Amino acid sequence: MYRWLMEHATGDPFDAHCFACVISARCEDVEGTLAERLGLSGDDLAALLRAHFGGLEETDGLCAKGEAGAFEPAIEEKDLIGLFLDHRARNRPEEAWFAAVLARTAQRANHLWQDLGFTSRDDVSGLMERHFPGLKALNARDMKWKKFLYKQLCDREDIHICKAPNCEVCTDFAICFGPEDGEPLESAHG
Repeated sequence: MYRWLMEHATGDPFDAHCFACVISARCEDVEGTLAERLGLSGDDLAALLRAHFGGLEETDGLCAKGEAGAFEPAIEEKDLIGLFLDHRARNRPEEAWFAAVLARTAQRANHLWQDLGFTSRDDVSGLMERHFPGLKALNARDMKWKKFLYKQLCDREDIHICKAPNCEVCTDFAICFGPEDGEPLESAHG
């Protein structure tokens, strides 16, 4: 799927790469529609495909089909979307699409880069730098992205769940700031 999408890519190559990765990863899921799996409306998915994949109208026949309504968004999904949108760079449609995709994907079990279908964490950092530079700047110490995002939500609500008064003395330092080891998931550029 990734290669097929990239053969139809138009516009910005990095954005097309990021969208192709996550679409490819979610095409393998079986619950819900592709739009739901991505956290997008059907109209937003259609607009994304038109904007970044040469006028491609749909991915029917290429992705596993599921029944609509299979997803119940997590309670924090809207807050995550708001966090991203509060830090967007240029108020472009891509930033709204990425905000929704990142918020939905952050609820999955693996490292964010893996669940997005990327081959490394560098793509997440590049995406943040390009579209959400305020968040990238706030993560100056390079905390793991999912931990960082959820910590930002807790900080916004003045909820302190950390074990220590600062990261340097915390027993979980390596968990929050350690390397994000792992192999790309099978769908990554497969």
